[in-house]
Amino acid sequence: MTKIIRSIVILLILLPSACTGQSSRKNPPPVGGCRLDTISLGLEMKRDSVPRRESDRMDILSLRPLSSAQYRQAAEELTALLDSLGVQIYSRSDLIHTREGPCWPAYRITFRIRFAGTEQGESVRAALLEKGLLGLFPAGERPPDYGDFFLSAGRGSSDWWILWYAGVK
Repeated sequence: MTKIIRSIVILLILLPSACTGQSSRKNPPPVGGCRLDTISLGLEMKRDSVPRRESDRMDILSLRPLSSAQYRQAAEELTALLDSLGVQIYSRSDLIHTREGPCWPAYRITFRIRFAGTEQGESVRAALLEKGLLGLFPAGERPPDYGDFFLSAGRGSSDWWILWYAGVK
């Protein structure tokens, strides 16, 4: 009789562990270990289909949250600047927030674009240095805390240039 009671007690102790293992298999962790939220700012747009070759990109990136209005304004100002310089925009995402995991930085709006050569990419950089975004001009060097937001231009995982902005009100 004692063996039966011991077996039941052991079974009751092990049962929750067995059930937890089964439920964790149903919901495997996301690829890369990051959980993302898409925050709708009404920004998402598609103009042309992205070509088969890898497209260029520009990202508005931030380690800390800005207001929805500030993210929207920065994206709209960047869109207007790219349009004025004849840069082909394929798409623009809404705000992506890394809720959990190692993905960096925490906030991102991605533009899929096509620079017509390195000269056009440099003209965008020069225009941003001259006009700025959100009434701010980029810092010459990266601030220790990365500033309020930064812009990155490149292709794939390679950045061609980065501009840092600080002082958002």
